[in-house]
Amino acid sequence: MNMSGLDWMIVVCFLGILTLGALYTQRFTKSVSAFLAAERCGGRYLLSVANGMAQLGVITLVMFFELNYEVGFTSQWWGMITFPIGIIMAITGWVYYRFRQTRALTLAQFFEMRYSRNFRVFSGLISFLAGVINFAIFPAIGARFFIWLCGIPPEFEFLGISAYPLVMLCLLATSLFFTFLGGQIAIMITDFIQGTFANVIFAVVVLFLLTQIEWSHIADTLMAAEPGKSMVNPFDLGKEENFNVWFYVISVIIMFYNAMGWQGTAGYNSSAKSPHESKMAIMLGGWRWYVFIPLVVIVIPLCARTYMTHTDYTAQSTEIKQQMDQVAVQAIIDQIKSQVDKKEIIDQSILQEYSIQVDVEEIIDQTAADILKDGLIKPPAEPIELQRQARTPLFLGSFLGKGLLGLLCAAMLGAFISTHDTYLHSWGSILIQDVILPFKKKPLTPKQHMWALRGSIFLVAVWIFVFSLYFKQSQHIIMFTAVTASIFTGGVGMAIIGGLYWKRGSTQAAWSTMILGMSLSFLGIFITQADSDYFVRAQEMAFWQELGNRFAAIKLDGFYWNSLETILDLTGQEVSFWIIGLCVANYILVSLIGPKANINMDKLLHRGKYAIEGEDSTSFKEGHTLLQKLGISREFTFWDKVVAAITLGWPLIWFTIFLLGNSYQLYSKAGISDEAWLAFWHKWMWLIFGISVALTIWFFLGGLRDIVYMFRKLRSSSLDEADDGRVTDSVAEAQDNDIE
Repeated sequence: MNMSGLDWMIVVCFLGILTLGALYTQRFTKSVSAFLAAERCGGRYLLSVANGMAQLGVITLVMFFELNYEVGFTSQWWGMITFPIGIIMAITGWVYYRFRQTRALTLAQFFEMRYSRNFRVFSGLISFLAGVINFAIFPAIGARFFIWLCGIPPEFEFLGISAYPLVMLCLLATSLFFTFLGGQIAIMITDFIQGTFANVIFAVVVLFLLTQIEWSHIADTLMAAEPGKSMVNPFDLGKEENFNVWFYVISVIIMFYNAMGWQGTAGYNSSAKSPHESKMAIMLGGWRWYVFIPLVVIVIPLCARTYMTHTDYTAQSTEIKQQMDQVAVQAIIDQIKSQVDKKEIIDQSILQEYSIQVDVEEIIDQTAADILKDGLIKPPAEPIELQRQARTPLFLGSFLGKGLLGLLCAAMLGAFISTHDTYLHSWGSILIQDVILPFKKKPLTPKQHMWALRGSIFLVAVWIFVFSLYFKQSQHIIMFTAVTASIFTGGVGMAIIGGLYWKRGSTQAAWSTMILGMSLSFLGIFITQADSDYFVRAQEMAFWQELGNRFAAIKLDGFYWNSLETILDLTGQEVSFWIIGLCVANYILVSLIGPKANINMDKLLHRGKYAIEGEDSTSFKEGHTLLQKLGISREFTFWDKVVAAITLGWPLIWFTIFLLGNSYQLYSKAGISDEAWLAFWHKWMWLIFGISVALTIWFFLGGLRDIVYMFRKLRSSSLDEADDGRVTDSVAEAQDNDIE
């Protein structure tokens, strides 16, 4: 194993600290509102760090390690396209601010206020189903990561349970324990601890790698990329099929459209102590994408690529390459064994592709190492998905020394737990709050309600464990998550935006858009899961031939087959773009031509005469100056304005650099050389490192202040036992729904 006794001790101590923090919060979880939304006591820094860690799970890191191993620094350049949208969303509090004004505990509860109870149940059910399908591969990715990072042998067993299910079971049980203890309060506190710890350790690991692997070697590796797939020049991506310029352009659209659409961190959406604090948390959360994440997910995989491919590290990386071959061969064996277990005919293409020399029955029970040694199966020429995921953790487990490996393992454990306890809490709560609770004529007691929530959370944990145990992944993680999430987000984006910002948005528009988005997303899953040869086989299938014949009858057979081929070649990101476009058009058209709605937005958002004491909020119309209309309202103190200027100025500077770089490349004769790009990224890397250290200290001190405030408020406040997420009559009156 890679992990030493010291490393395991560090991990155990870290878990002990988290457990103490969670146990302390248990005394404050006495109401449903506390379990679901931490009694709305969250401050900006606490929310920013904790929610940021919840979104930065192991699966997210593995996803970006996989992406940036292939595209290098170019992802950061084109990612700057999102900065203007990020600025607009932060300064206006886009969606999040208005949602917090509604005081809804869940998104679907807001839908009942804005549209109807039936739509609440429907959207809650779709959100839950899409969420648990998307969530179902998280434990698998995380368990494999820790097996590779820690060097746990695949043949390891404990009480007859092999390494993979055992690691997954332990990780899920830990996440479940924290969720059960204190609900959203425990999640926020432990996520803050994990987030702060991870920021420190990631900076230490990055510094260690950059001092141990020479920049000249990294530079050689980056410059060795083939033309059309540059890792430093963002204008040389002509041959990059998955992560080209259009991938990032579409990301901008998805980012704006799906603000708060994905409900994996739903508890955080309602936990801010005021709408203004929610806006500030979103603004500060931008630093996560500007500094913290780029530093980790670019530097680490590029160091891994250098170590794996540079000639100076050939001897040291040989063992890792052998382990990667074992990962590939084991995946092939599992694929064959699955067919044997199902008594299916073995796919002969598998035998031919991997040069399998013997009867498959003779090899399915052998270890991958023995099969490679005997030459019975040839490893694939191009890395398969599991190999792509294994590269970086295998490198880290081999390269990092004692102590540092344990610290990184603890930080990654924190990343796993933070995402899983937050997602378990969110999806389990949505099932109870938005699918089951609306049918209950008699309210549950607070004790019954919280046990129902815990039971639902436990069932979600069981589901994702079983799914991960048997799921075989065949495509990039980022593509799988994009398409499965779009089952809900494809249609819900317009239901949210229209519901919060347009009084004419109708219930009929919301219904039809949700159904359209869901239907198109299922089609998208089929498209993206189809293998590369599917179109060739489709031309011989009766179903597609019959459709082709019908188009041929009207002289459109060429158009039909060309369109089918184009559709089947779409990536998950491109499918999401077309789904969003169709859903936006549908919502607007149905609202305009269908029954008219005229919602009392002030009542829905608790503004004007409907305002709630202690939660002042302003509307666009109430702004007297340009800054106030842009979002810097009278709620901003002097220091709030300073924080906003710094936070929004940083991406604005980089977007200006982005525009200047693009203009120079476009209008100059020679353009920017690869050597110049390399020098630019070297300076950028160290600048980001320095900023990350300063931000870690700033956010830690601010978070401590917020934690003191939260516990003081929880001790002194009288808990509202009735705040269980039901829509009361007074809130229901906020909609004059479809009055015309």
